[in-house]
Amino acid sequence: MDGLSLLLERSYDNMIIQIDSIDTILAIQDWACQIQLWLGEFTSFYQE
Repeated sequence: MDGLSLLLERSYDNMIIQIDSIDTILAIQDWACQIQLWLGEFTSFYQE
């Protein structure tokens, strides 16, 4: 395997890792939004 294909393979692996972490970040943000919505309903329920 020459240097260029090794470099391409490494950058491809890094790209996949970054995409995985982006998916994880998006999932966490979505989860955080759900909790904020739930907390908003919860507090408004108790204020009535």
